Amino acid sequence: MNMKRKVIKQRSSYTITLPVKWIKQLNLRPSSEIDVNEIGKKLIVSAEKSNEKKSIEINISNLASGFVWREVLGLYRKGYDEIIINHKDQISLLREIANYLIGFEITKQEENKVIIEDIAGLENANFEIIFKRVGFILTDLSQEFYQLLQNKIKENEIIVLDRNLDKFTDYCLRFLNKKGLESFEDIPIYYHLVSQIEYIGDVYKEAVFSKPKKEEIALFEKTNNIIKLFIESINAKTPEKKEKILKTYEEIKKLEKLLSKKETTSSIYLKIINTSIKNCINLLF
Repeated sequence: MNMKRKVIKQRSSYTITLPVKWIKQLNLRPSSEIDVNEIGKKLIVSAEKSNEKKSIEINISNLASGFVWREVLGLYRKGYDEIIINHKDQISLLREIANYLIGFEITKQEENKVIIEDIAGLENANFEIIFKRVGFILTDLSQEFYQLLQNKIKENEIIVLDRNLDKFTDYCLRFLNKKGLESFEDIPIYYHLVSQIEYIGDVYKEAVFSKPKKEEIALFEKTNNIIKLFIESINAKTPEKKEKILKTYEEIKKLEKLLSKKETTSSIYLKIINTSIKNCINLLF
């Protein structure tokens, strides 16, 4: 609910009033402390302190491993700092998950209970650096996939890059949910970009494993060029950004024409990547 408040001058400071309904709902009193965070042109007033540990307890005893991964990753992305997990002989799986989560470790282990906790925090994390790394990983991964198509590397050599892309995109989503950005308007944009970068990596993998014909391999090289331009467009500063975006659009249109000539399983995947990138760069203007 949007509410307007007048700024009241109080000698050497300024004050605003707080809604009575909000005060009563949270049982706040004249001596209660609230947390005020400055983010760009916005002030966030909260009854919870921003550095308060966010904890949750779950039971995974009857869940298959895939669902356990989804459950814990979802809580990690949402910004939980401590996940207390009740389980049944699933310690090996939980160790694997804890090793995957950036900044998290198993801090307590009992017979059927494990605590996975954030021991690094996000205080000193820099989103711009993390996000750039995600883009570089996608670029490197696409090149590795192209090498795989040419039988120049083995499949197991790209597993690490693929997993790193997932790890760092999950870490970016956690950062956006928990810490946010200086500009609120940028949060949904970057959330979409990060999610799509992970998606593009997954679709590219499916395209490669669909066993494209030799004459289709050149299309993957052109796709790699578009991916590279896309990442450069995201990271470029004004006025270079607009120039990079327009160049990316030009390459996308060229590839669209080539992909429309013949529809195969591989070309369908590449079309999806092309469309995803085109939709992403529309957000950059």
